[in-house]
Amino acid sequence: MVRLAKVAWPGCGSIDQRSPLPNGRAHTTGTEQAHQVTQTAPGERDGEKEMFDASLRVKKDRWFHLIVRRLPRVDPSWITLAGLLLGLASCGAVLAGCQVASLLLWIANRTFDGVDGAHARVHGLQSAWGGYLDLFSDLAVYALLPFAMVLARPSLTGFTMLTLLLATFYVNLGSWMMLSALCPTHSGTTSISMPRGLVEGAETVIFYTIFLLFPRAAPALFGLMAALVVVTIAQRVSWAARNLPRVTKARMEDAGEEITPARTGRTQPEAG
Repeated sequence: MVRLAKVAWPGCGSIDQRSPLPNGRAHTTGTEQAHQVTQTAPGERDGEKEMFDASLRVKKDRWFHLIVRRLPRVDPSWITLAGLLLGLASCGAVLAGCQVASLLLWIANRTFDGVDGAHARVHGLQSAWGGYLDLFSDLAVYALLPFAMVLARPSLTGFTMLTLLLATFYVNLGSWMMLSALCPTHSGTTSISMPRGLVEGAETVIFYTIFLLFPRAAPALFGLMAALVVVTIAQRVSWAARNLPRVTKARMEDAGEEITPARTGRTQPEAG
């Protein structure tokens, strides 16, 4: 492996997925990539304090590792799919007006979501497919559960706040997915890296639990969460403006300057 550049991506946070990680843990296809990109570990930039989501993930992994060590070595994708079914069942319970059942099924869904990743890591079963399926399952439940809540108690205000919430999810999702592609180095136990934001995984779980506990207040809570997601979007746009390269390869060639991956934001394998 030839190191062509060392590009810092400070402050990249992450979400809990199960695909392999770089530097001995990364998913590679074909030949090895001809470069490594480094980043400041979460919580280390300028003494930055770790977000609640990052600190909770460490504790969560310790708890789940105690459980998964006793489980048989099965494909973790089955655990993910079982969790997805529990999440869909929670949506069904909401539509049926079964508040307690919907809450319990939601908690079970989140538990399975934590177990699948820990199981994959402990038993060496990480895969890109596992990370993809885990993210797909999360997004499906996150989108359908508030929709089910509004259908169960339809109102103009409810549909308006639901639309606002899902719109902010859409923009936030596009923002951090693009940044995760531009921050290819991962840290810790996750498969997707991104700059931290106010609303992350743990905060989302807390909000959804509150939604289910207080369904009559769901429209107002949707609006509150949407406002906080807007703050998160602004944080990541600000991070991108401060950290992503702005000098294009064509402009550097015109100026006769040496092209390096650190300046263009791209890396090229060494010839031969």
